Amino acid sequence: MKKPEEMNFMELYNYYSRLERAGFRNIRYIIQLYEKLSYPTINFVMILFGISLALNSRWGGGMMAAGLGVIISVLYWLLYSVSISLGNTGILQPWLAPWISPVVFGIAGSVMYWRIKE
Repeated sequence: MKKPEEMNFMELYNYYSRLERAGFRNIRYIIQLYEKLSYPTINFVMILFGISLALNSRWGGGMMAAGLGVIISVLYWLLYSVSISLGNTGILQPWLAPWISPVVFGIAGSVMYWRIKE
């Protein structure tokens, strides 16, 4: 049998449903289900940040924008990891934990994009 991390969304959903019908409720599996939905949004958020940094003349040259891109990526990963950990411990709701980073950084990237001077 596969580990939950190795399962696709439907396999994990079916596995969790069987456990729940048997009387077991594991928050980690719920969070992993939502992670499988939220994780692909990283691509869109990072593209939004990349476009915003590349087109914004205030950030200087390409190397400055590339450096900021790396810093933003690390901050995204850090917030994502912390929110997943808080979800696994029960501090955050299981549906909320995987979506904090995409929402926060998506809003920040959108603001940066709208502030680009023409």
